[in-house]
Amino acid sequence: MFGERLRELRLVSGLTLEGLAESSGVSVRAISDMERGLSRAPWPRTVKALVTALGHPDAGSLTALARRSRPAGRRRPAGPPRADPFFTGRREPLARIAAHAAGSTPVAVVHGPPGVGKSALALRLAEQHADLFPDGRFHLDLGGDGEPAGVAALQNTLLRALAVSPRQIAADPTERTGQLRDVLRQRRCLIILDDATDEAQVRPLLPASGRSLVLITSRRALGGLEAVLRIALDPFTPAESAELLRTVSGPDRGTDEEVARVARLCGHLPLALRIAGRPGDSMAGLATRLADADRRLSALGVETAFAVSYRRLPEPARLLFRRTAHLAPGPFSAATAAVLAECEPDDAEDVLEELAKRGLVRPDGFDRYRLHDLLRLFAADRLRAEEPAELRAAVRQRLHRWSTDTMVAAGPWFTAYGDRARYVQAMVTLGVLHESRGRGAAAVAQYQRALDELDRRPLPPGPHRIARVTASVCLARALGDCGRWAEARSTAEQAWPAAAGSPLRGQAAMVLGWACAATGDSVRAQALLREASTVLPDVLHGLPQAPLLGWEQ
Repeated sequence: MFGERLRELRLVSGLTLEGLAESSGVSVRAISDMERGLSRAPWPRTVKALVTALGHPDAGSLTALARRSRPAGRRRPAGPPRADPFFTGRREPLARIAAHAAGSTPVAVVHGPPGVGKSALALRLAEQHADLFPDGRFHLDLGGDGEPAGVAALQNTLLRALAVSPRQIAADPTERTGQLRDVLRQRRCLIILDDATDEAQVRPLLPASGRSLVLITSRRALGGLEAVLRIALDPFTPAESAELLRTVSGPDRGTDEEVARVARLCGHLPLALRIAGRPGDSMAGLATRLADADRRLSALGVETAFAVSYRRLPEPARLLFRRTAHLAPGPFSAATAAVLAECEPDDAEDVLEELAKRGLVRPDGFDRYRLHDLLRLFAADRLRAEEPAELRAAVRQRLHRWSTDTMVAAGPWFTAYGDRARYVQAMVTLGVLHESRGRGAAAVAQYQRALDELDRRPLPPGPHRIARVTASVCLARALGDCGRWAEARSTAEQAWPAAAGSPLRGQAAMVLGWACAATGDSVRAQALLREASTVLPDVLHGLPQAPLLGWEQ
């Protein structure tokens, strides 16, 4: 058989186990297992390396013997799935992991929210750097937040994949862990532990020494694991999103602007982009379908990935997560979350940290958190499904009351300590709260007070321009809501030139377009709303956007 013939050829060639290992790049332990019949089906690449290192005229017979020793029609356990042929980007994390593989007992954790492409990255590494792992590449699905796989079953699968006979696998958990580490000590493999639940699930699968790379993917950062390389995956950049959409869908399905709009509606999430790019609608048609927020999750097919994590949350975390849908887009604090959950800020922070570990929110600076756009839609869907309208209204009322009280109390503090940008921001935010509670006249007065404050005490030029445009756009919108369209148009016309080149250009175009339409200038209204629709996908559906208030950053 293969093992006996390998030993004969090694001895005839005058090589020790160590000598053959050095010449072939195959570990001493792996060669020893083959010769003893414990590895009955060595990898073709391994056989080729041994044949070359032996240099014996009859060494080629090993190839046929190895082929015959493999069970017909059976796949080696834990073989990695095929990598995504449309894989895009991620060059920097791939390079970091490949460099890390050169170290001693390397372990890497790739973590991030659902759908960000963690598994795709791991499989890409396995395909792209196969030459780094002469003793094999293995993939184990750990089940994540769905049905986590048991440690014993995972160890058994991995040992069998490493060519340990099932009869020789230890029954005792401690002995089996030691056996796995002993097998891995002298091999150089890639072991992908995909979708890990927690540290306890992966620790018994980690080698104690050796050169095998263990690459773990998880929605959590697995902070309890020491001496590991951690890589947090974020959604794609706009350029990467456009590249993936073009790669999947073909180069001629839409203009650059249409592709960019679809990418924004996908939240630049790789899973959503991959699904959106499938053959079918043009980019323009796809953008129109995705602009309907109520249908976007189902159209992109990402709801299931989010639901898996949501179902396994404890109830306090589920409650806070779904109630974040009450908040406007942007960062929020633990204090704000405490109002939503009706708990102490410290307790809310603990829940937010748990949500962050599971990839459902992400930290955004000190004491701030942020929700991905698609996760926000999922939270809103869960909120509507799980809480009655009366309760949702009560939570909104409580949030508005707290926000109003906070802004009123903060004004003198900002003024006293010279933070006038935040003071003006607080004034505009108070106007937004008045609008959300149907108090149009109070909102108009509040926005006008913010503009008066800017006239009395201007900010530095850059922040002043953004602050003034923000307050003017909000004022024009509030005037329109009160039916005062002539005043709304005058105010919006004044803001329009200053909005050029700023993040507020789309909102300024939207409000001025509405005002032009209301005052009979339909030609200009159509041009303005068309421009706004390229930036704000809900414009043509009559849904006002929340103002951008981050001018102090």
